[in-house]
Amino acid sequence: MIPVINDLPQFVPQDACLACDGCCRFAEPGSSWCPKMAREEIGGRGVFAEKILKGLGEQGAVKTVERQGQVYCAFFRPERNTCRIYECRPFECRIYPFLLMKADNSSAVGVHLSCPYVRENRQNNIFGDYVETLQRYFQQDEILGFLRRNPTLVGDYSGDERDIDRLFTLPLSNR
Repeated sequence: MIPVINDLPQFVPQDACLACDGCCRFAEPGSSWCPKMAREEIGGRGVFAEKILKGLGEQGAVKTVERQGQVYCAFFRPERNTCRIYECRPFECRIYPFLLMKADNSSAVGVHLSCPYVRENRQNNIFGDYVETLQRYFQQDEILGFLRRNPTLVGDYSGDERDIDRLFTLPLSNR
């Protein structure tokens, strides 16, 4: 695991996150919105490593499960609205509602506009300050190296552009 991953503060406060019913749910199994987890994220997870590997499918995509007509992340506990592997959740989940996305011929960071907390705070200083924190975070050599080694973490959200606001380009070209 990359230690710097844990250094990024969560944007959405826990109480707002736990009150929402949007994340960790998908329109269909294998949705492009399912987060992916890089193999190197699993290293050092101890007892969680086996559980994590069982919950991952092709290219490290989190598997989904269907219950009562709903499609959920394999690690999600709908009865509590919590994650079974929260302490070692995928990098993509750690940065959500911000997304790593393909944009034209580059990679970028965007924000998912469906997040209620984003909608409530998009015009506030808290949002702008966090975007600046993200820009500094994604300029770190260790994070850029991690993303270069794991290009599948940059998602293809073509067709969902109206739900995403592109914020800034990532400097992922090899140095």
